[in-house]
Parts: sequence; structure tokens; C-alpha cells
Amino acid sequence: WGVSFQTLDLLSPLKLGFFIILLFPLLISGYRMRRYGSAISFLGIYTLLSLYLNHFDVSVLTQTLFNPTILFFGTVMIPEPMTSPVKMKRQLIYGAFVAIAIIAGSFSIITSTLGRINLLPDNLLPFLLIGNLLFFRYK
Repeated sequence: WGVSFQTLDLLSPLKLGFFIILLFPLLISGYRMRRYGSAISFLGIYTLLSLYLNHFDVSVLTQTLFNPTILFFGTVMIPEPMTSPVKMKRQLIYGAFVAIAIIAGSFSIITSTLGRINLLPDNLLPFLLIGNLLFFRYK
């Protein structure tokens, strides 16, 4: 449901309400379970790399920060308590690793080929799985 309104118009009360709802999981996973490090590092690194790759176009900044898919992924999937690290230093590294892997993987010939033939419909989840596998041992 997070990707159902890709064109976010903050002037629309309904879409603004959905956008605010997307931020609520960060309060639970970030504040109560103290997993905000991975969410913040993922969103920060992903945004900075997107800006860099698009030659620091300011419109990319708003498109990234208000993208419901990236917000849902960064606030729900990344800080998920069963698989994400507990210690703050590891959370920061984990979030940064997943962000870098997603950006780097989007240029890979393998992921573009698999996506073209619909075997890899989403670039985010495989790299989250790789991050979970690498960091699960060192929670």
C-alpha cells in the first residue's frame, strides 16, 4: 500500500494523511525499540547517493524524501527488530550498507537483466536480504 500513491501532493489532505501514516512505524521501531540508527543512515545515504548520481538536482531530493516506497522501506523494513542489529554502530553500518548495495545493484547487469524478464520485480528486497544475512550474526 505504500507505493499506491507515487505522486505525492502534500497539498492533498488525503495524501498528506497517508504520508504521515508512513512515518508512524519509525516511532515504534525507532523510538521504542531503539532502531532509529539503521533507518536514519539508510535514508541519509540513499538520499545523498541519489543526489550525487543526479548531479545534485534539488528536485531529486524531494522525490527521494517523499517517495512512499523508500519511506516505507526505510521506516518499516530496515529497522525490523528480528533481523536488524541492536547496537547503534552496527545499525549505522547496516543501514548504510543496504543503501549502497541498492544503489550499486541498480547498475548491475544481473539485476537489470533479471528485472527485464520479470524475475526480479524489486531491487530493494534482495539487497535487504543480503544485508540481513551479513548482519544477522552480529546483531
